[in-house]
Order: sequence, then C-alpha cells, then structure tokens
Amino acid sequence: MTGPASTVPGPQGEQGLRGFNGTNGVNGTQGDPGPNQILPANLYYNPGNLVSIIGSLSGTPGNSTATCQAGDIAIGGNSDVISYDQGTLSTAEHIVILYDGNEDFDKYSTDVLLFGTTPTDVSLTFTTNVLCFNNP
Repeated sequence: MTGPASTVPGPQGEQGLRGFNGTNGVNGTQGDPGPNQILPANLYYNPGNLVSIIGSLSGTPGNSTATCQAGDIAIGGNSDVISYDQGTLSTAEHIVILYDGNEDFDKYSTDVLLFGTTPTDVSLTFTTNVLCFNNP
C-alpha cells in the first residue's frame, strides 16, 4: 500500500544544453536610392508662431518655434523682427537673444529676453522661420 502523494516540490533539475544557432535569413532587396543633392524644389519654409512681448526690468522672455512637416528635416532658419519700439534707449540695452538655431531634427527656435525700464518702455514682435528639406 502506498501513502498519499507529496505536495512538497523536489529540487530543481540542472539546466539543459543550449541549442545551436539557426542559419541566417535571406537578405532583403535593396531599397531605392536616396537623393544625392539638395535641389530648390525639395526645400520649403514654414513660419513659426508670432510673439509680441513688452519689456520689464527683469526681462520678459519670448519663444517662437517653427516646425517642418512630419518626416522632413530642418536644415536652417531665421528670425524676423516684425516691429520694435525701443522707447528712449538703444537696442543693445534691451534685447538678449538666448538661442537662435535648430532644435531637434525638424525645428528651428528663437528665444529672446526683452528688458525695459518701465512696462511700456520697449516692445518687440518677432517670428521664426524654418528652412525644411522635403525628405521623400
């Protein structure tokens, strides 16, 4: 006569041998060649957001960012001053460009700090444009 079955697990066995690596798969077909030159027909500009700021003693920040269409690449850009009222002081005392350049692969960004002696002393309106490569 046998007793009841044990519910206590036994010790784990040794790990088995590692199998062989399989053979490599077949290479896929070569894709179409990419462009070998940048032609004007493959370039376009996208405008960024329009920013209007009024200067303050501590500096008022402003940011304009322009973005290419999905999958396209930013290859450059620029910022454009739409209007500037410097009050009674010179330009150099008011505007600090913190950043003006590419951001990621598809954006161009401009960050500006505007200072003024009173809240209505100086104002600036600007935008950013990105030059994009249409990546087919």
